[in-house]
Amino acid sequence: MHRAWSVAAECLNSGGGAATTNSSAQQIQFYGATIFREKINLYFSQLPASEYGNVRNTLFGLLAKSYPPLVSQPLASALSLLAAKIPATTTSPGGVTSLVADCLKLAPNRPAIALQILSLLPEQVEGLSPTPREHGYSELKAARESVIQFIRVCLTPPGADSKTPASPAPSGGTAPPKSPAQLIQQTITSLASPVTTGSGGGSGSGGSPANASAAAAAGRDRLFEFYDSAVNCLLCWMALPISVGDLSRWQVIAPLMQIFTALHPKCTPKIAEIIEKALEVEEESAQLHNV
Repeated sequence: MHRAWSVAAECLNSGGGAATTNSSAQQIQFYGATIFREKINLYFSQLPASEYGNVRNTLFGLLAKSYPPLVSQPLASALSLLAAKIPATTTSPGGVTSLVADCLKLAPNRPAIALQILSLLPEQVEGLSPTPREHGYSELKAARESVIQFIRVCLTPPGADSKTPASPAPSGGTAPPKSPAQLIQQTITSLASPVTTGSGGGSGSGGSPANASAAAAAGRDRLFEFYDSAVNCLLCWMALPISVGDLSRWQVIAPLMQIFTALHPKCTPKIAEIIEKALEVEEESAQLHNV
């Protein structure tokens, strides 16, 4: 196993690591990320419990380096699979609860990576054998409220949340630190910001109208891609088994998604699925109460 980890790490450093734009180097990096995923999938039983934390920290550190989706997706899959497979009874860090907590800590500064990991976690738990799966479901259910709150912040258009205004700076002092929600909104705003190259070769909002239009379109595409990943994550967490007692957490989703549909029509099919799921849960609960 150690030899495989070493080969995978070498592949991921190909071409200078995450910063490379060379397609051949990225293919090698993809191979390295796939080694991590397949070794965890097929040979997890050979991994000593004492190594759980080290492998988990390695994967988490690699994901924080902003590899392209071709590479980050199998890395996120490997990390979420590792967390799902670590027994809930172990004292070693890195299980489902630990991974969710660390993703939420990462979320204010790197929300896209947090969404990517959290989207895969329910599916990985579902693929376990019955007893570990029930333990995993318990951990996911315990974390669900916090995860959904994070996703809701991600789905809030910049400037639309008047409940978390920026705090004014004290007279003669520095501004207080931003809240997690404000940091996420800042990231979303930066995704949508058009960046063009002016006639002098620098980056900015200048340049020809055609360049400005292309930059604005690219900003919208980045924004839609982010929202799409947030909707995917919400769908994955809504697919978890839901009890009647959880209904109140879902009642707020339908109106939120209806507003979001009007703002971001590219996501309409997935949002419609979310609304439909929320209504199904409400109907099932009503039927159970009437029995």
